[in-house]
Amino acid sequence: HTYIAKIENIVRKLVNLELDDHAERMAYYSAQARLAKARLYDMTLQDLDKAKRTRTKTDNNASGGS
Repeated sequence: HTYIAKIENIVRKLVNLELDDHAERMAYYSAQARLAKARLYDMTLQDLDKAKRTRTKTDNNASGGS
């Protein structure tokens, strides 16, 4: 019975280590997903701003403005 108790403690420690490692990976992936979302949002805003500037410039040229 003591042999099983020793093995149980070892297995519990190993399982806890694996779960901690998994939790760290999940936190890392979650942070990466948030960064990717922020980059996508930023790129979209930049593209919209660029399109707006291009359109304004085109409209000004078409109306004879500078």
